[in-house]
Amino acid sequence: MLYNDPGLVDDLMEGYLWPEDCGCAYTIASDKIVLTGYQFGSQFFSDINFLHRAIDEVVAAQIAKMQAAATKMKIPKNVQEKNEQMIETLTPETQIKARAFLTAAYNAGYPIFITWANRTEDQEKAMNDYLKSIGQKPTVGTSHNGGKAFDVQFWDKAYAGAWPGDPVTFWEKISSFGKLVPSSSKKWGDLAKIANGIGLSWGVNLPGYGYDYDHFELR
Repeated sequence: MLYNDPGLVDDLMEGYLWPEDCGCAYTIASDKIVLTGYQFGSQFFSDINFLHRAIDEVVAAQIAKMQAAATKMKIPKNVQEKNEQMIETLTPETQIKARAFLTAAYNAGYPIFITWANRTEDQEKAMNDYLKSIGQKPTVGTSHNGGKAFDVQFWDKAYAGAWPGDPVTFWEKISSFGKLVPSSSKKWGDLAKIANGIGLSWGVNLPGYGYDYDHFELR
């Protein structure tokens, strides 16, 4: 993972497994973070490789915590693996928040899974071609293109034949026969509250997005 996002260290400090008496010394040059040391209690380490290993360990612990919560919610192992594959296409800061969001949702009793994260140009084109074919307006320049947004759905065994799979194909299928948890469900509002507490915005509250209730992005 590349640690060049100024928000990453701050997010890691905000309760994501870091002790309160630890911190990072860093400078910012050309909008990139340059780590210069690691503070743990009264000790200061200037070995940046040590710091990177420490961050890797924190991320690994966060992944393990998320997967343990997912297993309790009976999310299939291959769906959990797909979640992490999708998360890894996001920016470092968004990855941290996405894992925290899924973990909090599982602990609250909501078995969600990620259906789309970063969106490639080819995927964007395929999606817009489909939207045009059913008479809907194509999307232009969403946060998916920059790796700062992801979509979720509530897991159901009915999805087992279609997911894990290609995001475009899956999106077309659930668009055609409808989501198993409708937009009117209170569950989406509950997820929005969880997201808000983590630093994510809900698609419904974003200008120009319409009623994009399965969309969450970095605030």
